[in-house]
Amino acid sequence: MKHLFYPLLCLVLGLSLPAYASSDDWLGKLVNKPSSEPLPPELAFSVKARRVDTKTIMVDFAVTPAYYLYKDKLLIVLKNTTGTRIGGIDFPPAVTKNDLSFGDTQVYTKPFSIKVELAGEGAGPITLLTRYQGCFETRGLCYTPQSATLTLP
Repeated sequence: MKHLFYPLLCLVLGLSLPAYASSDDWLGKLVNKPSSEPLPPELAFSVKARRVDTKTIMVDFAVTPAYYLYKDKLLIVLKNTTGTRIGGIDFPPAVTKNDLSFGDTQVYTKPFSIKVELAGEGAGPITLLTRYQGCFETRGLCYTPQSATLTLP
């Protein structure tokens, strides 16, 4: 039985490897490295918000490896919210990158959170509108500005 297993295993691998190898970035997939093909922006970057307390919201951004977000292109505003306003926004430290489009600029290359302090006496849900812009470093491709609307109870 042992003498049949190895030839059968080699046959299965021999038939499947050429099909897998014909994909655009098969070696990168095998070693779990970023692809040279850009992701859609909603997969390259994601944004979520969470309430810390009645006056504090954290806006969490996920950044896929080989991508980055521009700090100066980040915008957070309240939308359709009465009685509450943004009292302050605390951005975490960013890294300086010499960008082909903008020169030396501050970017985020890893997941990060922005602290949003609320002011006022509004009650009810809070709706945040976020805008951001990022790039795929491997190809030098920059996305058009993206936006997300987030509602918190």
